[in-house]
Amino acid sequence: MKFSNANALNFNYILLEFYKYLNLTEDEVMVILMINHLLSQGNELINSEILSLKMNMSNDEIDNVLSKLFTKGYIEFITKDDKLYTSIDKIKSILVKCFEKSVFTDEELKENEELDQIRKEVFSIFQKEFNRSLTPIEINKIEMWITDGVKKEIIFDSLKDARNRRHLSINYIDKIILERIRKEDNSGNDIK
Repeated sequence: MKFSNANALNFNYILLEFYKYLNLTEDEVMVILMINHLLSQGNELINSEILSLKMNMSNDEIDNVLSKLFTKGYIEFITKDDKLYTSIDKIKSILVKCFEKSVFTDEELKENEELDQIRKEVFSIFQKEFNRSLTPIEINKIEMWITDGVKKEIIFDSLKDARNRRHLSINYIDKIILERIRKEDNSGNDIK
């Protein structure tokens, strides 16, 4: 599952469901939940002083919990454009993996990882060839090819053909891919 799709999951639910598995204490869970709440309200840097205004824990207790969470790698303090930000993206990512393992079989997890790897490779090559970021329509079309099981070799060969014909557009590449699929289906080969 892509991390961007992970936003559809209820973070509070998966945190409460898997916190014991991650060896989190109840105090640590409450601090994480409060950080998430404050981040959702637009706060950027969350420290013990801010948390103590919202919680029944002392400043020292919260400092201790923040230190443990930081040491475990569950929260980060990131500097961007000379500003300090609090991030819980790492624990969100870890929890998504826990959720996936509980829902998917090992075979499905392996297949998802393989598809994610193919996505990264295909998107990278397309952006390089187009010499720009891809539009949402282009991303959607490529995603459709991948989820429909079109082999990456067919996608890359079609991209190469379009480049050689000096007609580099996603719709033209799509036509080439569809033509190749028809030819392979007519010859009795299974491309998926």
